Amino acid sequence: MVFRVMFIILLIVGSGSAVAEPLIFSDEQSSYSAVTNFEALEDPNDDLDITDVISNEVNSRFVALNRIGKLKDHRAYWLRLKVLSQHKRSVTYAIELPEDELDSYLVQNAKPEQTGHSGLLVAYENRNPSHLLPLALITVKPEQESVLYIRVKHQWGHRIQANDPTYGTVYNYQMLQKLSSREGHLLGLYYGLILVICLISLVMYVTFRNPVYGVYSVFSILFGLYSYSLSGYAYQYLWPSLSRFNKISAIFLAPCLLLSFTYFTLGFLQLGKITPRLKKTLIALALSFFVTIPLFLTNNRTEAYIAQAVIGASVFFLILLGGTLAVVNGQSSAWMFLAGNISLIAVSSFQFLTMLSILPYTIFFRFGMQAGSAFQLVAVLLGLFYDLWQIRREQERAAQRELELQKCALESKQKLLDAFARFIPTDFLRCLGKHDITQVRLGDATERKMAVLFSDIRSFSTLSETLSPQDNFAFLNTYLSEVGPIITKYGGFIDKFIGDGIMALFPNGNDGALKAGQEMIERTQRFNFRTVDGRMISISIGIGIHYGAVILGTIGEHQRMEGTVISDAVNVASRIEQLTKMFRVSLVSSEDYLKQLAHTEGLPLRRLGNTRIRGRSAKLNVYEVFACDSDLVRQCKFNSRPEFERAITLFEGRQFEEANEIMQQLANKYPEDEVVQYFASKSDWTGLTRIIKAA
Repeated sequence: MVFRVMFIILLIVGSGSAVAEPLIFSDEQSSYSAVTNFEALEDPNDDLDITDVISNEVNSRFVALNRIGKLKDHRAYWLRLKVLSQHKRSVTYAIELPEDELDSYLVQNAKPEQTGHSGLLVAYENRNPSHLLPLALITVKPEQESVLYIRVKHQWGHRIQANDPTYGTVYNYQMLQKLSSREGHLLGLYYGLILVICLISLVMYVTFRNPVYGVYSVFSILFGLYSYSLSGYAYQYLWPSLSRFNKISAIFLAPCLLLSFTYFTLGFLQLGKITPRLKKTLIALALSFFVTIPLFLTNNRTEAYIAQAVIGASVFFLILLGGTLAVVNGQSSAWMFLAGNISLIAVSSFQFLTMLSILPYTIFFRFGMQAGSAFQLVAVLLGLFYDLWQIRREQERAAQRELELQKCALESKQKLLDAFARFIPTDFLRCLGKHDITQVRLGDATERKMAVLFSDIRSFSTLSETLSPQDNFAFLNTYLSEVGPIITKYGGFIDKFIGDGIMALFPNGNDGALKAGQEMIERTQRFNFRTVDGRMISISIGIGIHYGAVILGTIGEHQRMEGTVISDAVNVASRIEQLTKMFRVSLVSSEDYLKQLAHTEGLPLRRLGNTRIRGRSAKLNVYEVFACDSDLVRQCKFNSRPEFERAITLFEGRQFEEANEIMQQLANKYPEDEVVQYFASKSDWTGLTRIIKAA
């Protein structure tokens, strides 16, 4: 204690009568107002360095900061802060100084050490420490005296430090970092809210083309930029290389912000209809707010703040008056508008009075504007939604009245509604040569040659028994939504769904049916369905394709009819699909279909035999298409195709022993080929003939 008193006496004696008291750090306090503890020295030529400053000759010229008052523009100053630590350990403190250039030096035992480089005009990545605020760091050792020297320079607009308690505020640096992190999270939520409001207002403008929504979106964007600029984040993220613009960006944004809000108010409250004179007065006052820009640029900050306060207060008073008149005229959403703006006016008044040092600085100064503006933005947006809801409700009422007036006209169009009730697929109509569904009549029919495709899920009956009704329908709808568009993609259309099966027609008579079938198999191989209880279901399908003449038409009765296809080709395609189960393959096509293809060379297919289909007297040559098999199986089938087809030919010539011998050899050589294994497992080929005929 005695040593500390002696240190203070020596400081006073060594520096003259106009010195400031040292700042004492203790464990009981984490922040300090150091404006009365600073001493200052003018450096008119900006040629002093730290070595010159700590010399006895220059060091003795420091005087208390409150004796200098307002620092001059474009002039460098050295600030000195004497500190005395009562801590039992080393502690780092940060001093907030809103200056354009800031270099700090800590002198201990007559040795200077640079502790920081920051400032409003210093790029964020070059600041030390890296912080949104210009800071000077000082690390004090346990129970030791230290002196901090800070070189500051301001291009224009110095604060009057003696009257500003926020100038030179000292924080425990570790606590400041924690507070800054929490503040960053809060500001993140705040700017996220502004962004959401901007997007909502833009969507509303694009959707409804209402100029009021457009002006509000401009206002919300400008407000976000203005707040982002004040907090320092704009300099960090939006324009890091424009340091001078960053310093004056808020000065230019404020008048634009007020003007956009004024125009929004005029449109939202429709003040031009209520009182045209008030509208003209508001526009004139909002435009006059731009005179504060040259006041700031010419360093008349106090006058600029007063002008902002007077003009802003006048504008908001008239806005409140307009809101009140709107409420009186029956505009319900004006209540929300008034509530939001009253909160913003209250916060703005507090901010201005604090800037003018009329009110003391509190933590509300840092976050009050965000809280008030967030409430104002949300309240106004709710007002817009309320207006939109009222407009929609009025539109619905008008639509209802219109429907009642057109009731007689609707009765004359009942035939059209009845035609829609007897819905027939559009592609089916084209095949019938109809352009409109109202042209369809019972008994309309046409005959055309086309490809018919049938597909079916393997063992679906067994699978469906393990699923609940809800899972059954969900599974089928999911599967059909996967494979259905493939048919359309290749020029076909679905004639009907048959449980888990599909019947599709391809009118163009090209390779669309084959391509669709192959892609359906590939899509099914990748298809998995998760049931309600979490089970994964994988499936396989079989596809049969045939080409022939079909008759398309309408059947039923006058009150209910549907389109259908009747022909031998449909039955044959269905039987061919059943062959896929017996031969354990994915896709079987008739020779009739393959013949109408332009090119079949190189197709991965092999003949399965000349088969007699049940219900049909003529035999039918069928082929397996194995393009969707695995690489190994596909290669096996390519390699075995000559011998396999020779065995089939022998089989058709009733040379069963030779056919069986070849199949046995192929089965041993290609165990992966399930078709070969199937034929090899049939010792009685006469019985096999009956099986194939039965299919």
